[in-house]
Amino acid sequence: MMRIRFVLAFALTLLAMPSFASASSVTGTGISLYQPGSGTPVSQVVAGSAGGLLVSFTVSTQTDPGDAVVLTAPEGGLFNSALSDSNVNFMTNATVDPSSYSSSQVVGITNGGRTISMQVPNSISVAPGQQLVLRLTMYQQLITFGTVAGPNTMEVHTSKDVDPVNTPSFTIVPGAPDSVVALDGTQRGVHDQNFDPMHVGVEDEFGNLIPNQEVTATVPASGASGIFPGSQSSATVDTGSSGSGLLPIVKANGVLGEWDLALEGPGGLESSYEMTNLAHGDPDSVDVTLTPSSVPADGSSKTTAVATVTDQFGNPIPDEDVSFSSDGGQQIGAVTDNGDGTYEAQLTASTTSGASTITATDNSPHGDASGSATLTQTPLPASTIKLVLTPSSVPADGKSTVTGQAVVHDALGNAVTGAQIKFTSTGGQKIAAVKNAGQGVYTVAITSSKTAGASTITASVVGASPALSAKATLTQTKAAVVKPVLRFLKPPRKTVRTAKVKFRFKAVKGKAVSFQCRLDKKKWTRCKSPKVVKIKRGRHVFSVRGVATDGSYGKPIKRRIKRV
Repeated sequence: MMRIRFVLAFALTLLAMPSFASASSVTGTGISLYQPGSGTPVSQVVAGSAGGLLVSFTVSTQTDPGDAVVLTAPEGGLFNSALSDSNVNFMTNATVDPSSYSSSQVVGITNGGRTISMQVPNSISVAPGQQLVLRLTMYQQLITFGTVAGPNTMEVHTSKDVDPVNTPSFTIVPGAPDSVVALDGTQRGVHDQNFDPMHVGVEDEFGNLIPNQEVTATVPASGASGIFPGSQSSATVDTGSSGSGLLPIVKANGVLGEWDLALEGPGGLESSYEMTNLAHGDPDSVDVTLTPSSVPADGSSKTTAVATVTDQFGNPIPDEDVSFSSDGGQQIGAVTDNGDGTYEAQLTASTTSGASTITATDNSPHGDASGSATLTQTPLPASTIKLVLTPSSVPADGKSTVTGQAVVHDALGNAVTGAQIKFTSTGGQKIAAVKNAGQGVYTVAITSSKTAGASTITASVVGASPALSAKATLTQTKAAVVKPVLRFLKPPRKTVRTAKVKFRFKAVKGKAVSFQCRLDKKKWTRCKSPKVVKIKRGRHVFSVRGVATDGSYGKPIKRRIKRV
């Protein structure tokens, strides 16, 4: 390696005191970088360059005898040869005799990898109010001057400092191109779909990205491969100021298998980028169908559930771990992988009617998809019906009511909630609309007729095959008859002068379906209130009676009257 002159110039200010200070520190330190022999300031260096720089710095320090001043190179920099004190010279400021000190008074100049350390001798002393200026000239070669590209510094401190003092920032720039690289890792594509965006770059030997480089990517001419836009087989990009270039979107050519995307950089640098064209991607959705989607809730009927697992592009995915579940208590059989992305299982109905959700879930490590379908379990046909009348006996008065209650179950004893029930009667009773009370119970209001005797009430399940009905007997008892009791309303005076006399009357107890009147001992004739009779002079008796609901007569009421 070539020898580079490395000059360190620094000034140590030592306070002349009877005894030395007990602490040391560096303050007011300035460090500048120069090209050797030119005095030109340096703001950047090449990563890993095997050269040196002129480092000029001034230190004001309070130090103990035997303390050391240490210079540290940037990350990756390394000093590689020992130093001697033969290059050490002393100078003093205007008030100090330059010849008062010799180079042998500075001892312990050592090299420690990234650091150079110079020990201040115990023999140096400075008169009060004076400064000692030390200039050290030495030859030093660096193996490298830092390998990490980017802003950087050098550091200087005393051996007892805790915080080093840094140079102004300078930049380490990437070295010469060493490799062309892919920055996104291995990619997996699906059939003829697009791969994810891909970045490429050129690096130096230390892995620093080099800006403004051209990289060409080329796909294989046959077999599993990819296609650039415009059906091109290659594309060239510039890495720009960031050192990272974005290739145009690559589309898988539909041939399954692995292939290499070839990369070519400056100076013939080459590498490859591993790609894979897959038959499918990760599970994205699960579609569930049920055949049939509706079965009787009989505990034995079957339906076949089929789950189709697809990726984000709609491609079916075989060989997944798929399971089925239900929230309706159905029994689920073993799952069969049909090898084409479909998975099926047979379900056995429960005995509860209603809607159930059947769910298929992909349990594979790379899967997180599920889907569902609705299974409807219909009630079984009505198998039994019972009829109860409450009460079972009422007066035949045309107004008493009876509640008819029909209870309907299927063959498994489950309530049939959706049946249509019809009530009929043999006795002329009035039957209201049927009400569905739930839980297989159907009720109806029955109003009695006016005919005493036994009637048959029948409850039938409409549309049942074979016919299904239940019967109950309704007894209508003869209604008790209350004979009407009448009363005159404002009867005429007992003595009158006119021939025509008006009588008003009404039933005050019981029910009178009609009235009969007579004057004196004449025949009873049908009449109504008010009744006007014509009488001769003399004494007379007006009588009226009510006709009961059974045709019998109530006790007559009479009014005696005299015409003068």
